[in-house]
Amino acid sequence: MEVAMDEVAERGCSFLVAGRVDDSGLVPLRTASGGRLATVPVGWMARAFLWAFNVRLECPNRDKIQAHEGMIICNHLSYADVAAVLAVTPVRFLSTAGVRRIPIIGWLAIAIETIFVNRNKQESRKKARHEIAQKLNKQISPPVLIFPEGGTGPGTWLLPFRHGAFAIAMESGVSILPCALVYEPLSAFHYFQRNDTLLKAVWRLAMQPSVKRIILEPLTPLDSVDYDDPERFAHEAEQILAGSLGLEIGIDRERFV
Repeated sequence: MEVAMDEVAERGCSFLVAGRVDDSGLVPLRTASGGRLATVPVGWMARAFLWAFNVRLECPNRDKIQAHEGMIICNHLSYADVAAVLAVTPVRFLSTAGVRRIPIIGWLAIAIETIFVNRNKQESRKKARHEIAQKLNKQISPPVLIFPEGGTGPGTWLLPFRHGAFAIAMESGVSILPCALVYEPLSAFHYFQRNDTLLKAVWRLAMQPSVKRIILEPLTPLDSVDYDDPERFAHEAEQILAGSLGLEIGIDRERFV
Protein backbone atom coordinates (compact mmCIF):
# COMPACT_ATOMS: atom_id res chain seq x y z
CA MET A 1 0.00 0.00 0.00
CA GLU A 2 1.37 3.40 -0.97
CA VAL A 3 1.40 6.09 1.68
CA ALA A 4 1.33 9.77 0.67
CA MET A 5 4.48 11.67 1.57
CA ASP A 6 2.56 14.36 3.45
CA GLU A 7 0.97 11.62 5.58
CA VAL A 8 4.41 10.20 6.36
CA ALA A 9 5.64 13.67 7.28
CA GLU A 10 2.60 14.28 9.45
CA ARG A 11 2.96 11.01 11.34
CA GLY A 12 6.72 11.44 11.66
CA CYS A 13 6.42 14.99 12.98
CA SER A 14 3.62 13.96 15.33
CA PHE A 15 5.76 11.11 16.65
CA LEU A 16 8.53 13.55 17.52
CA VAL A 17 6.18 15.41 19.85
CA ALA A 18 3.93 12.54 20.94
CA GLY A 19 6.18 10.90 23.47
CA ARG A 20 4.55 7.49 23.23
CA VAL A 21 2.27 5.34 21.11
CA ASP A 22 -0.52 3.08 22.30
CA ASP A 23 -2.97 0.77 20.52
CA SER A 24 -5.17 3.69 19.51
CA GLY A 25 -2.30 5.60 17.87
CA LEU A 26 -0.22 8.61 18.80
CA VAL A 27 -0.78 10.15 22.21
CA PRO A 28 0.53 13.74 22.20
CA LEU A 29 2.16 15.09 25.34
CA ARG A 30 0.72 18.45 26.34
CA THR A 31 1.86 21.48 28.27
CA ALA A 32 0.08 22.79 31.37
CA SER A 33 -1.89 25.21 29.18
CA GLY A 34 -3.25 22.34 27.07
CA GLY A 35 -1.13 22.80 23.95
CA ARG A 36 0.96 20.08 22.38
CA LEU A 37 4.51 19.89 23.65
CA ALA A 38 5.61 20.99 20.18
CA THR A 39 4.32 24.50 20.90
CA VAL A 40 7.31 25.07 23.20
CA PRO A 41 10.12 24.63 20.61
CA VAL A 42 7.96 26.30 17.95
CA GLY A 43 7.69 29.35 20.21
CA TRP A 44 11.48 29.33 20.60
CA MET A 45 11.86 29.14 16.82
CA ALA A 46 9.50 32.07 16.30
CA ARG A 47 11.51 34.21 18.72
CA ALA A 48 14.78 33.06 17.11
CA PHE A 49 13.44 34.03 13.66
CA LEU A 50 12.64 37.55 14.84
CA TRP A 51 16.02 37.87 16.55
CA ALA A 52 17.91 36.63 13.48
CA PHE A 53 16.26 39.24 11.25
CA ASN A 54 16.81 42.06 13.76
CA VAL A 55 13.10 42.42 14.51
CA ARG A 56 11.97 43.88 17.82
CA LEU A 57 8.60 42.60 19.00
CA GLU A 58 6.57 44.84 21.29
CA CYS A 59 3.48 43.45 22.96
CA PRO A 60 1.84 45.72 25.52
CA ASN A 61 -0.19 43.72 28.03
CA ARG A 62 1.05 40.37 26.72
CA ASP A 63 -0.50 38.69 29.77
CA LYS A 64 -3.87 39.44 28.20
CA ILE A 65 -2.98 37.32 25.16
CA GLN A 66 -1.33 34.57 27.17
CA ALA A 67 -4.35 34.20 29.45
CA HIS A 68 -6.94 34.20 26.65
CA GLU A 69 -8.87 31.04 25.82
CA GLY A 70 -11.06 30.52 22.78
CA MET A 71 -10.19 32.45 19.63
CA ILE A 72 -7.81 35.23 18.60
CA ILE A 73 -8.27 37.34 15.46
CA CYS A 74 -5.72 39.66 13.83
CA ASN A 75 -5.36 41.80 10.75
CA HIS A 76 -3.34 39.93 8.14
CA LEU A 77 -0.35 41.62 6.50
CA SER A 78 2.55 39.21 6.36
CA TYR A 79 3.96 35.70 6.66
CA ALA A 80 5.41 37.07 9.93
CA ASP A 81 1.96 37.46 11.54
CA VAL A 82 1.91 33.90 12.88
CA ALA A 83 5.53 34.11 14.05
CA ALA A 84 4.75 37.30 15.98
CA VAL A 85 1.84 35.68 17.82
CA LEU A 86 3.70 32.39 18.42
CA ALA A 87 6.60 34.36 19.92
CA VAL A 88 4.17 35.60 22.60
CA THR A 89 1.88 32.62 23.23
CA PRO A 90 1.07 29.13 21.92
CA VAL A 91 -1.78 29.04 19.40
CA ARG A 92 -3.41 26.71 16.96
CA PHE A 93 -4.22 28.47 13.71
CA LEU A 94 -6.16 28.31 10.48
CA SER A 95 -3.90 28.29 7.43
CA THR A 96 -4.14 28.01 3.68
CA ALA A 97 -3.63 24.43 2.51
CA GLY A 98 -0.43 25.32 0.64
CA VAL A 99 1.45 25.87 3.91
CA ARG A 100 1.16 22.16 4.66
CA ARG A 101 3.43 21.33 1.70
CA ILE A 102 6.27 23.70 2.68
CA PRO A 103 9.19 21.66 4.09
CA ILE A 104 9.82 22.17 7.81
CA ILE A 105 7.22 24.98 8.10
CA GLY A 106 4.44 22.60 7.10
CA TRP A 107 5.65 19.90 9.48
CA LEU A 108 5.81 22.36 12.37
CA ALA A 109 2.34 23.63 11.52
CA ILE A 110 1.01 20.06 11.66
CA ALA A 111 2.73 19.49 15.01
CA ILE A 112 0.91 22.42 16.66
CA GLU A 113 -2.53 21.31 15.38
CA THR A 114 -2.95 23.75 12.51
CA ILE A 115 -6.23 23.52 10.60
CA PHE A 116 -5.70 23.68 6.83
CA VAL A 117 -8.21 25.03 4.33
CA ASN A 118 -8.46 25.50 0.59
CA ARG A 119 -10.52 28.67 0.48
CA ASN A 120 -11.47 28.08 -3.16
CA LYS A 121 -13.32 24.87 -2.32
CA GLN A 122 -16.59 24.97 -0.42
CA GLU A 123 -16.16 21.44 0.90
CA SER A 124 -12.73 22.31 2.31
CA ARG A 125 -14.11 25.42 4.02
CA LYS A 126 -16.93 23.38 5.51
CA LYS A 127 -14.51 20.73 6.76
CA ALA A 128 -12.18 23.34 8.30
CA ARG A 129 -15.07 25.02 10.07
CA HIS A 130 -16.17 21.68 11.53
CA GLU A 131 -12.60 20.88 12.63
CA ILE A 132 -12.17 24.25 14.39
CA ALA A 133 -15.46 23.78 16.23
CA GLN A 134 -14.42 20.26 17.27
CA LYS A 135 -11.08 21.50 18.63
CA LEU A 136 -12.70 24.32 20.56
CA ASN A 137 -15.38 22.05 21.99
CA LYS A 138 -12.68 19.63 23.12
CA GLN A 139 -10.43 22.30 24.67
CA ILE A 140 -10.39 26.09 24.46
CA SER A 141 -6.67 26.43 25.08
CA PRO A 142 -4.40 27.13 23.30
CA PRO A 143 -6.63 29.57 21.42
CA VAL A 144 -7.26 29.26 17.70
CA LEU A 145 -5.75 32.12 15.67
CA ILE A 146 -7.79 33.22 12.65
CA PHE A 147 -7.33 36.05 10.15
CA PRO A 148 -10.92 36.98 9.26
CA GLU A 149 -9.89 39.08 6.25
CA GLY A 150 -9.37 35.75 4.48
CA GLY A 151 -6.01 36.79 3.02
CA THR A 152 -3.24 39.34 3.37
CA GLY A 153 -4.37 42.93 2.99
CA PRO A 154 -2.59 46.02 1.62
CA GLY A 155 -2.05 47.59 5.04
CA THR A 156 -3.61 50.88 3.95
CA TRP A 157 -7.10 49.66 4.75
CA LEU A 158 -8.72 46.64 6.40
CA LEU A 159 -10.39 44.05 4.22
CA PRO A 160 -14.02 43.18 5.06
CA PHE A 161 -14.22 40.37 7.62
CA ARG A 162 -15.65 37.03 6.63
CA HIS A 163 -18.27 35.72 9.05
CA GLY A 164 -17.21 32.08 9.47
CA ALA A 165 -14.96 32.54 12.51
CA PHE A 166 -17.67 34.46 14.31
CA ALA A 167 -20.29 31.81 13.60
CA ILE A 168 -17.91 29.16 15.01
CA ALA A 169 -17.29 31.27 18.13
CA MET A 170 -21.06 31.59 18.67
CA GLU A 171 -21.63 27.86 18.17
CA SER A 172 -18.80 26.99 20.57
CA GLY A 173 -19.64 29.68 23.13
CA VAL A 174 -16.09 31.09 23.19
CA SER A 175 -14.86 34.66 23.31
CA ILE A 176 -12.77 36.37 20.64
CA LEU A 177 -9.73 38.51 21.41
CA PRO A 178 -9.03 41.02 18.61
CA CYS A 179 -5.32 41.90 18.28
CA ALA A 180 -3.87 44.69 16.16
CA LEU A 181 -0.63 44.04 14.25
CA VAL A 182 1.55 46.96 13.14
CA TYR A 183 4.81 46.64 11.20
CA GLU A 184 7.52 49.28 11.01
CA PRO A 185 8.44 49.60 8.21
CA LEU A 186 5.57 47.77 6.53
CA SER A 187 7.53 47.43 3.28
CA ALA A 188 10.04 45.11 4.99
CA PHE A 189 7.37 42.58 5.98
CA HIS A 190 4.58 42.94 3.45
CA TYR A 191 3.55 39.78 1.60
CA PHE A 192 0.60 40.69 -0.52
CA GLN A 193 0.88 40.68 -4.31
CA ARG A 194 0.02 37.46 -6.09
CA ASN A 195 3.28 37.40 -8.05
CA ASP A 196 5.27 37.60 -4.81
CA THR A 197 6.92 34.55 -3.27
CA LEU A 198 7.80 33.69 0.30
CA LEU A 199 11.50 33.55 -0.60
CA LYS A 200 11.40 37.06 -2.10
CA ALA A 201 9.49 38.38 0.92
CA VAL A 202 12.00 36.94 3.41
CA TRP A 203 14.88 38.30 1.30
CA ARG A 204 13.37 41.81 1.49
CA LEU A 205 13.29 41.48 5.26
CA ALA A 206 16.91 40.31 5.35
CA MET A 207 18.01 43.24 3.16
CA GLN A 208 16.47 45.83 5.48
CA PRO A 209 19.52 46.92 7.51
CA SER A 210 17.82 48.87 10.27
CA VAL A 211 16.03 47.50 13.31
CA LYS A 212 12.51 46.43 12.39
CA ARG A 213 9.57 46.58 14.75
CA ILE A 214 6.37 44.57 15.18
CA ILE A 215 3.70 45.79 17.57
CA LEU A 216 1.11 43.23 18.67
CA GLU A 217 -1.59 44.86 20.76
CA PRO A 218 -4.48 42.94 22.36
CA LEU A 219 -7.77 44.84 22.40
CA THR A 220 -11.03 44.30 24.28
CA PRO A 221 -12.30 40.67 24.20
CA LEU A 222 -15.71 40.08 22.64
CA ASP A 223 -17.94 37.46 24.23
CA SER A 224 -19.91 35.43 21.70
CA VAL A 225 -22.87 35.12 24.07
CA ASP A 226 -23.54 38.83 23.53
CA TYR A 227 -24.37 38.26 19.85
CA ASP A 228 -27.17 36.50 18.00
CA ASP A 229 -25.94 37.17 14.47
CA PRO A 230 -22.44 36.34 13.13
CA GLU A 231 -22.63 39.16 10.59
CA ARG A 232 -23.18 41.75 13.33
CA PHE A 233 -20.48 40.09 15.45
CA ALA A 234 -18.00 40.29 12.54
CA HIS A 235 -18.94 43.90 11.79
CA GLU A 236 -18.35 45.01 15.38
CA ALA A 237 -14.98 43.24 15.55
CA GLU A 238 -14.07 44.77 12.20
CA GLN A 239 -14.89 48.27 13.46
CA ILE A 240 -12.91 47.78 16.69
CA LEU A 241 -9.80 46.57 14.87
CA ALA A 242 -10.04 49.22 12.15
CA GLY A 243 -10.46 51.93 14.79
CA SER A 244 -7.41 50.73 16.70
CA LEU A 245 -5.29 50.72 13.52
CA GLY A 246 -6.68 54.02 12.27
CA LEU A 247 -7.83 52.40 9.02
CA GLU A 248 -10.97 52.40 6.91
CA ILE A 249 -12.75 49.23 5.82
CA GLY A 250 -11.71 48.73 2.20
CA ILE A 251 -12.78 46.78 -0.83
CA ASP A 252 -12.41 43.06 -1.31
CA ARG A 253 -8.96 41.78 -2.26
CA GLU A 254 -10.14 40.23 -5.53
CA ARG A 255 -10.91 43.68 -6.95
CA PHE A 256 -7.44 45.15 -6.80
CA VAL A 257 -4.86 42.35 -6.85
